[in-house]
Amino acid sequence: MLLTKKEANRLFERGDFEAAVAKYEKSLEQMRGTGFFAGLDRENAEEIAYILSKKAECYQKLGQKKLADACKREATFVSSNTCVPDSAFAADSDSSDIDPDDGLDLVDTNNIELMSEMLLAKQEGNKLFAGGHFAAAASRYAQGLKQVKDRSLLSPSDAEEVAKVLSNKAECHLRLEQADLAEAASQEALSYDSKNW
Repeated sequence: MLLTKKEANRLFERGDFEAAVAKYEKSLEQMRGTGFFAGLDRENAEEIAYILSKKAECYQKLGQKKLADACKREATFVSSNTCVPDSAFAADSDSSDIDPDDGLDLVDTNNIELMSEMLLAKQEGNKLFAGGHFAAAASRYAQGLKQVKDRSLLSPSDAEEVAKVLSNKAECHLRLEQADLAEAASQEALSYDSKNW
C-alpha cells in the first residue's frame, strides 16, 4: 500500500495525473483487501482522506471538476466519520444516566425494520464494492435507500447511516467515472448529515 501511494505521488509530481489516479485507486483497493477499512480509526481515515484528496487534485488538473469535487467531499466525509470501538464507551456507561422517560416506548418499530433492511443492503453493497463490482454495489445501495421513506422518522444516528450509504454509493459512481451521479449522491449524503461538509 505504501509503495503504491509513493508511486502515485511520484507520478503526480511528474504531471502524469491519469496514471496517478490509477495508482491512488490501487492503493485504496489494497487497503480494502487488507481490512484497512474495518474499524476505521482516525489514523486510517486520515490516510484514506489523503489519497482521496490527491485523487481530487489529479482530477482537477485533468479538468474533471465534478470528479474532483466528489472526491473532495468523499475525503471530508471519511475524515469526519471515524468509528469508535464499542469498548470505548464501556467505561463511561452508567445505568443511572438512563432516563426512564426518554421516549423509547414511542419508537416506530416499522422504521427500525426498514433501517435493518437498509443496513443489510449496505453490508451486501460493501461486499460487492470490495469485490470491485461497483455498478452492482451502487444498485444494492440504491435498493437499501428505497427503504428510507420518511426522513422525519429518522433518529440522528439513522440519518448518519443513511448518509454513509449515500457516500458509499457516491464512491461507486466515482469509480465508474459517473461524476454527475457521484455528486448527486454526495449532496444527498450531506443533506442527511450536514456536519460532514
